[in-house]
Amino acid sequence: MSFSLTGFVRSARSAAADARPVAAVKTLMSQVFADPKAIARAAGSFIGPDECLYEDDGVSIYSVRFAPHELVPPHNHRIHAFLGVYEGTEVNLLYKQ
Repeated sequence: MSFSLTGFVRSARSAAADARPVAAVKTLMSQVFADPKAIARAAGSFIGPDECLYEDDGVSIYSVRFAPHELVPPHNHRIHAFLGVYEGTEVNLLYKQ
């Protein structure tokens, strides 16, 4: 399977416009990130450690790279956020208020 950013954007926009957008985007992410090597091959074309690859009123797609053991301060996206990790691991620390 190959990964196309254009195809992913098209599918993400369609999923976000679905009658059940959270379920549709979750399904899309599960399908796309089932082949992380395909995404990694395409990722060479993504420039920089933190880049907006696509954004409109319904969908934002970012490529973000972190150094090993890098920590990101606690934050709230205030919207549904779907994270796809295609290389390495992501560790989430959850805090109670």
